[in-house]
Amino acid sequence: YYLMLALIFPLLNHSRRWVMWATLGLFTSACLWDDGFRWRFILPYTPFFAMGMITFWYYIGRIQILTYLVTLGMLTVLAVWKFEVYQAASAVGAALLIAFYRRPHAPLQFFGKISYSLYLFHAAIALRVVNYCNRFEWGHRWTWLIILGGCAASIVLASLVYYFVERPSRDYSQRIRYKQQKSQPVV
Repeated sequence: YYLMLALIFPLLNHSRRWVMWATLGLFTSACLWDDGFRWRFILPYTPFFAMGMITFWYYIGRIQILTYLVTLGMLTVLAVWKFEVYQAASAVGAALLIAFYRRPHAPLQFFGKISYSLYLFHAAIALRVVNYCNRFEWGHRWTWLIILGGCAASIVLASLVYYFVERPSRDYSQRIRYKQQKSQPVV
């Protein structure tokens, strides 16, 4: 999936706008394909990735505000049709926050730091916490509290990985210096 995104990214950033929009349209329409189990975990989420892409375009000035809002509205309708309203609302809320909120804010900076680790662990940890708690009789009565617990566990793990793995690795890699080799004349 990410290899596919890397391959189509030049088309999504193409200087010709029709190439850019056609690529986004084809990519987003993938959520309508249902070939059974094989792509079920990836393709339905293309409207959310497309929201991120148009937010990037707006943020760097590739599209105007009206184009951004109209496209975001269409993607929202598609996301609501494919998912629940609260899932679409969270994606739209995140897109609008990124697009229009420009001041530094400590909690947002914190989530920006741990975002990669959170991305890696959120499904595995949160779903396991929810699945474990739902095995108990009381689990179904406290669904929202259990979901919040799963999110909290994901945030804690992502923070630990950021502070004890990511940041030290980044700091160590910045200390690596390469020797300047003398160039040899080509004969």
